[in-house]
Amino acid sequence: MPQRFAMEKTKPGRNDPCSCGSGKKYKHCCLANTVSADVFWSSVNSENHELTELLMAFADERFAPNIEDAWEDFHFGVTDSDYAPGNDIETIFMPYFLYRWRDPSELDIGDTWQPGTIATSFLKERGRTLTQMQTQLLFLCMHHPITFYDVLESRPGQGMLLREIFTGREYDIRERSASRTLNAGDILYAQMSPLEGLTTMAFSASWPIPPRMKSMIVAQRVVLQSFGRKRKKPRAFSTDDLLDFEEDFRELYLEILDRMYAPPVLQNTDGEPLEMHTMTFELRLSPADAFNRLAPLLSGVREKEDVLAENEEGASDEPGTIAFAWYKKGNKKMKSWDNTILGHLKLSPGLLVADVNSRRRSERLRREIENRLRLGVVHKETFVQTSEDLLEKAMRMPPQQRREDDAQAKLLKDPAVLAGLRDPLQKETDAWISKKLPALGGRTPLQAVKDPDLREIVESLLLDFERHAATDYPPGAAPDFSAIRKRLRVPVRKSMKISQ
Repeated sequence: MPQRFAMEKTKPGRNDPCSCGSGKKYKHCCLANTVSADVFWSSVNSENHELTELLMAFADERFAPNIEDAWEDFHFGVTDSDYAPGNDIETIFMPYFLYRWRDPSELDIGDTWQPGTIATSFLKERGRTLTQMQTQLLFLCMHHPITFYDVLESRPGQGMLLREIFTGREYDIRERSASRTLNAGDILYAQMSPLEGLTTMAFSASWPIPPRMKSMIVAQRVVLQSFGRKRKKPRAFSTDDLLDFEEDFRELYLEILDRMYAPPVLQNTDGEPLEMHTMTFELRLSPADAFNRLAPLLSGVREKEDVLAENEEGASDEPGTIAFAWYKKGNKKMKSWDNTILGHLKLSPGLLVADVNSRRRSERLRREIENRLRLGVVHKETFVQTSEDLLEKAMRMPPQQRREDDAQAKLLKDPAVLAGLRDPLQKETDAWISKKLPALGGRTPLQAVKDPDLREIVESLLLDFERHAATDYPPGAAPDFSAIRKRLRVPVRKSMKISQ
């Protein structure tokens, strides 16, 4: 395991007593070590940059025609586009091309893991021109695994504490740019470069993986731990294991990437795909007679008299019209809900219009209407808007809608309104630990924390939940997660930053 690189939390003056407790002045004690470490870090960065330029020039000179084949190999032969310089995925593809891709003519069936053709050829032909540090860095990039790292702590502008997810090894790295944007709980697909007590990040994929995706990585770890033969206890991964499984890791990263940037799957509260269905019927009964027959759709949630009274009050706008909601008691997903609105109906002289948000509800409501009204109704048409249509419509939000949203934002600054939102949101949040979650194999967080592998996933899901709550809910109504963490015995990571 590489040595930890200690970072000063506060910088004493040159003539102050050194904080290490030696009794010496800072300038005669740890200052020299700090300065030399900074100089060494700058030297490593400079040498690494020069090495990369040399290797890129060599690859361009000798292997440029192979880059399309390498691009296909990187994607396991399944890619939607040709290689194009400047693509975001190039930050992880180019290291693959330089250090991992192997010329097909060199591949043998049953061959053991070997570093890539370009780096191997470069070392053989031009290795003598490299400095000692460049040679060390080249060997690290050729032989250190590319794998997944959990961000345990982030010190913006200074570095990060990372844990490799398969071995559990921790790396305290010096790094400036990424540490400014990453939160504890993020996951990196990257390669570390541990060199003489100082660890830097050799390279990392452009897109960090959010905590909610960790279940996919832990699931692969469980599979690979038992890979090869039956084991009484899980495999303890070695560096050689990580190298052997690098293709599995790369395939998993690409799959995670596809899921991260796939279009959102919109669903209603019953988990059905979201589609807006507007059904139009010719109504051959009076609105009052039709309402009496359709009143069971209120499911006892509302009284007929109350609905009629509400419509009476609004009769000046549309005389003779009766509008009401289709209800069911409770909700399968939201256990704290007393009822769920499944759709809306509007009865006017000669016309019945019904709106629901899924195909299944549409089919069910049409049966209800036709069975209850029989010859008193004739279906005319059903207009459907898919989730793609709805997303496109949302992107073209008219000015009037934006004004309504602005008004809603102002309303949410009212302390009384926030107080009314806070209680139900907190209730839903507290109920999360008792919900069966697909990422936990149908277990609840309260059940899953008893298993070491699932506990990791619970912690990551909780981090993700907290992040979304901090950004999606009004600040004054955001729920408190301390009770959940206490029950699950999952402490807050000391460096966790949640952007407001």
